[in-house]
Amino acid sequence: MNIQEKEIPDIDLKKTVEQGKKEKMDKIAEYINANMDKIKHKIVIISGKGGVGKTTVAV
Repeated sequence: MNIQEKEIPDIDLKKTVEQGKKEKMDKIAEYINANMDKIKHKIVIISGKGGVGKTTVAV
């Protein structure tokens, strides 16, 4: 039995951390979606290759 189990035996720490991460990611996704809705025209730039000017085109 580790120290966490001795001090807080009713809490599954792994599950608690995973839930916290999910809640944070949900908030980030909500923020991104809210801001993307404000942008009328969008250009999606996708490439797996480096050095092809993705950032230059995006700016």
